[in-house]
Amino acid sequence: MTAQEILKQAESYFKLDLEYLSLEYNGMPIKIRMNKNHGRNHGRNDDNMMHNLSLVSERGNGGSNQDSYFENEISSVTYIQKQVWGISDWEDAENAIIEFLSDIDFAN
Repeated sequence: MTAQEILKQAESYFKLDLEYLSLEYNGMPIKIRMNKNHGRNHGRNDDNMMHNLSLVSERGNGGSNQDSYFENEISSVTYIQKQVWGISDWEDAENAIIEFLSDIDFAN
């Protein structure tokens, strides 16, 4: 899927208050976790063989409630694991998704 197609589908999911969107970007699997009021459990929500973006509706406060970014290099792909706090509306989510896709492009 192209970035525009991903944004269109993500907007629909976000506005329907759905939580998980799994698709492909440039032939690589990605998962976007949204509309959640708590941080992710890295072991449960992340798959090291796909790019993961977690959009949390709450504002971060404290050590574990902060934006995070990790890279996992597996064979010739660098998978991005990212969490962004304080997503209050579609505009925040859209900006975070655009940045996430840019991170994927830059790392690969």
